[in-house]
Amino acid sequence: MSRKYLKESAHANVFDGSEEIFAYERTVSRLMEMRTEIYLSHRKPS
Repeated sequence: MSRKYLKESAHANVFDGSEEIFAYERTVSRLMEMRTEIYLSHRKPS
């Protein structure tokens, strides 16, 4: 493998966690919404 390929490959694998942060924040938001009276009043019994 060439050095250029290795350098580009290493750069492509940089991980900053932004997708996981977004997913976590969205999950927390959704769980908070699911606790509201409005949400619970529209929920169909299982």
